[in-house]
Amino acid sequence: MDEPVSFQSRLALFARSRPSDVAIVCESEKISWGKLDRSSNAVAHNLLSLGVRANDLVSFTLATSVEFMQLCWGIWKLGATPQPLSNRVANMERERILKVAKPRIFVTHDGEPGSVPLSDLLVSEVDHIELPEQVANSWKAPTSGGSTGEPKIILSTSSATFSEGQTFGLSETDKLLLPAPLYHNAPFGFATTANLVGCPLYLTPRFDAERTLEIIAREKITFLYVVPTMMHRISRLPEQVRQAYDMSSLQTVWHMAEPCPPWLKRQWIEWLGGEKLWELYGGTEAIAMTIIRGDEWLSHEGSVGKAVPPGELMIADENGNPLPANMVGEIFMRRDDGVSTYAYLGNASTTKVGGWESLGDMGHVDEQGYLYLSDRKKDMILIGGVNIYPAEIEFELLSHPSVRSCAVVGASDAATEQNYLHAFIEADAVMSEEDLDTYLSDRLQPIKHPKKYTFVQEPIRDDSGKVRRSTLATQLKGTWGS
Repeated sequence: MDEPVSFQSRLALFARSRPSDVAIVCESEKISWGKLDRSSNAVAHNLLSLGVRANDLVSFTLATSVEFMQLCWGIWKLGATPQPLSNRVANMERERILKVAKPRIFVTHDGEPGSVPLSDLLVSEVDHIELPEQVANSWKAPTSGGSTGEPKIILSTSSATFSEGQTFGLSETDKLLLPAPLYHNAPFGFATTANLVGCPLYLTPRFDAERTLEIIAREKITFLYVVPTMMHRISRLPEQVRQAYDMSSLQTVWHMAEPCPPWLKRQWIEWLGGEKLWELYGGTEAIAMTIIRGDEWLSHEGSVGKAVPPGELMIADENGNPLPANMVGEIFMRRDDGVSTYAYLGNASTTKVGGWESLGDMGHVDEQGYLYLSDRKKDMILIGGVNIYPAEIEFELLSHPSVRSCAVVGASDAATEQNYLHAFIEADAVMSEEDLDTYLSDRLQPIKHPKKYTFVQEPIRDDSGKVRRSTLATQLKGTWGS
């Protein structure tokens, strides 16, 4: 394997060898490698003057933009660690996150009270002066609240260095489109990788299904990151709209971050070709991961792939004992090299059994070692003595042509004290509970049918496919804890 080099040296290489070539595009804004290098110098000098030093955390809340990456590069040049927060996070939640992170400074776009305005960091008379090379011990520190909303910082134990084998197939000749919020772990990782391999990075401030296809066709995009929520919205475009855009430039499409309904995955394989579609399952903690390509998936429908060395998987029962193939249990992970991939700041640790760790997902492996997900352990709902996984119900609801997004939670009837399923539905057309119950009648057994529905106008899931079931559950009278 090649010798790792610093992030800073990679940016300097492209700034010297092709300073005028485009590095990042976001809507009408573009920045070249030379300008990215100089502007991040300005950020680094200004951060230094504010007391930021090597291995400090710099927290910030910014929309997806060119400036987002300019700030990150300035942080890396000081040997510090970027700590992004959602630009839509509520004030109280943000305060909880910052209390956990304890950053040296906090950056916002407009410099609201208690923060440093981004504009103050982007201007400097010494932006031509390079800083001494420094490498952060941790190259990222993303926030994760999961569906519970309890914040924690996942501090990567990987330093800000780059090796050619860490690119997921992304190369200098590619063009990467990221229509997802950069504050999430996977988009942040892919954006950083694009800058490190030297390929143009295309960003969008928000996801729009047809706009995504238009950018792919116009810019001859070769590499795309999506989540199943985006895949679903694109698949719901009228056939004539989808066929109006040339997708032939696309060579690689990665999806992850949420389960993908098998029917939706088949649609994308038929549309683009199985050899182009890749799926990853793992987690921000990066203890282990599985990967599967679309044509391989056709022989193992519903699987998220096999563990990639040095990662390993084990399915265990409630007592931590290994389960045989095809039995559903909790998914535990470890690395056979014993390397620790993360450290938590705040919140509880993962569940640990021996040298194994669980992120709280349920699933099973087949005789060949292929992993199949069921759902999050905390999202599992007990109905009539049967374990119900919301993801299975949501997959079928999403297959309805008028359902745009959905989420299923558990609730309790105050009169009978019996648990039941409650579905939140964002629909493209007027529909009734009876319509959906009839639709599910030949798809799911009756015990898996939602008893009640709430129809909403606003999106249930964000552009990264995330939903907070606990927030939805608290909207229901007589909710029960997970």
